[in-house]
Order: sequence, then structure tokens, then C-alpha cells
Amino acid sequence: MSYLSGISAEGLDFSRDGDWITYVAIPGGTLWRSKLDGSQRVQLTVAPMLAALPHWSPDGKRISFAGQVPGRNWKIYSVSFDGGSPELLTQNERAELDATWHADGNSVVFGEAADSAQPTYIYSIDLRTRRVSQLPGSNGLCCPRVSPDSRFIAALSARGNVLMLFDIKTQKWAELPNVRINGYHSWSTDSKYICFLDTFTSGEQLASYRVRIADRKLERVADFTVPKGLMWGSFGPWSGLAPDGSPLFVRDISSEEIYALDLDLP
Repeated sequence: MSYLSGISAEGLDFSRDGDWITYVAIPGGTLWRSKLDGSQRVQLTVAPMLAALPHWSPDGKRISFAGQVPGRNWKIYSVSFDGGSPELLTQNERAELDATWHADGNSVVFGEAADSAQPTYIYSIDLRTRRVSQLPGSNGLCCPRVSPDSRFIAALSARGNVLMLFDIKTQKWAELPNVRINGYHSWSTDSKYICFLDTFTSGEQLASYRVRIADRKLERVADFTVPKGLMWGSFGPWSGLAPDGSPLFVRDISSEEIYALDLDLP
């Protein structure tokens, strides 16, 4: 199935009720929301801010995202479904990404942008008190994703792309054996699987995988070819999941041309 036909976009995320979609327009990096058929479209951010990695709140009233204004680090924001000024969620100088919601809608988990010079951690912010807490044992981890049932947090090691799982009840991390992710990872809507795309043999050949949480089993779901390969977005080739669990990706259908310029000087 094709979403947003005729619109160049990445970072698609669906509301819990499946009626709405949010995305980042390409080019321009502006954040939008609309119905699945593209109707009732509203622009939520404006240039020169760049937006990335949006996620719906569980009640569908707000959208979290990473935003960058010229000369500043990426920071986490939220914006109302109806639009208005984006709200900066933290007050610090660190570079922040990947803001995803707990099921109660009262807190957001986010990570730091990977930087070879600095260690990365994962944090939680209580939106009622604005208290920020560092997740125990998250040194060296990035890219958190809270499961829809708020039972686990999936994250990656900043170096090595090892998939890690945080049990929110026990406050313990566990490495998922033999799982390396070179891209984005997403939870299935029933919280039973972590899904991701990976490339093999060449940029046009892709494979879809999922990890079953119950027994940590890695399954290769499907192989397929994408002519011209995936489009390179804000943080590499984006991929995600549709509400029915189908893998989503952005295909590169752009073209390049070479021009010669003749310049007559006086």
C-alpha cells in the first residue's frame, strides 16, 4: 500500500486509532499531520526549524519530534494536533532525539544524539513536573522506543548497533543476542515484536526482520527489491511500520542532471 501519494516525506507515524498520520516533508524538513488519505492537512512547524522523528501521543492530542534551529543542537519538542508554537521540552545544551511516549501520555523517553566525543544516555521526562531522570544503565545507548504497552524500552548501543531491551518493571537492561540493526527499529502495535529493515547484498536489496519479545527469536519476514534503493533522510534511510505491521520505507525516485555553464566575461 502507498501512503501520501504525490507527497515526498519521511518519518511517518500513525495515531493509535489509525485515523491520522504525521510526517516530515522532503525537502524543507517541516512537520505535518493529516488524515491517511492526505486530507485535513495541517503544517505544524515552519522554516528555518528542521523537524525529524515525530511520534503521536497515546491520546492523539500532541506530537513529539526532534527539532533543530540554525546554529543549535537537535532538541525534543511537542506540538498540538491543532498546530501552534512547538513546545521545547527540556532546558539544556545536549543534543536530543527520539522522543517516544509512555502509554499514560504523562512522560516521554528520549535519547542523546550519538557523538564520538561524548557518551550517550537515555532519559525520561515527566511532563507534569518537567523532572528529567536518567535511565539506569543507559550509558552508551541511544535511539529509545517505548513499547505501546509501556512494558519495555528498546534501544541501540551507540557503537555496534546492538539491540538492547529495558524492562521498565525491573529497571534492568538485556542484550538481544545476534541482533544488529543498521537503521530504524519500531514496535508492533501489540508490543510483541521489534521490527526493522536491513540491507543485504546491495542498496536495492532489502530484508524485513522482527524479534519476538517472548523468546527473543529473530525472524526474517520478507526479502524484496527497491529500485534505486532507499532515500537518505535526516538520519539515514528511514523505515517504519504501518498500522497493519507492514514495513514502511521511502524510495528514492529522484534524478540527477549535470549542467555546463558558459560564462562570458567583459
